[in-house]
Amino acid sequence: MSTTPTPPSLPIIDISAFVHPDPDPNIAADRKRATAHRVHEACRDAGFFYLTGHGIETEVMEKVLRLAKEFFLRPDEEKAELSISRNDQARGYQRLGENVTRYKKDFHEVPPFIPGLDLYKPVTAEHYVVRNNLPLRGENLWPKNPPEFRAEFEDYVERMKRLGQAVMGAMAMGLGMEESYFERFLDDSFWCVGGFYKGGRSGSGPFGPI
Repeated sequence: MSTTPTPPSLPIIDISAFVHPDPDPNIAADRKRATAHRVHEACRDAGFFYLTGHGIETEVMEKVLRLAKEFFLRPDEEKAELSISRNDQARGYQRLGENVTRYKKDFHEVPPFIPGLDLYKPVTAEHYVVRNNLPLRGENLWPKNPPEFRAEFEDYVERMKRLGQAVMGAMAMGLGMEESYFERFLDDSFWCVGGFYKGGRSGSGPFGPI
């Protein structure tokens, strides 16, 4: 009798050694080496992994998800004020079918087609995308409601950037390099937060940032 093989599970890695290093330098170094080895194995063998010990409190993530849900349940005419068509066709609110990838509408590529709100790293007038009139040259269009949306999302972005730097440090050590090796490439990282919503007015569908 044949049996269905159990799909492999993704590794779960405690990254706290890089987020909150032990005050004892010897213990800190040992913990980082062990964590870096696990990250290296996960990248090599699975390609993806889950993180624990990342220092981003559950309350923070739940609040960001709640604010995303509240925004998507606002009236359509209010969300339309943030339309990407009023900006650079990238930053802002996208109704069904308005998402653009490589200059083509792609409906987020997979069904069911869902609306979204895209936010990117702010750019100055001197940035090359602005000087060359390229996509992403506009400003982020922040919702006025909920009132705390912008402050909470900007805080979330900063937390995720710090976590990303910690993970890159672990990856560097896993490759046998100094923890700081990738820092020279991350001093001006370009981030994106996409909020997507699928569901009726009852708010029963999944939602939140990625």
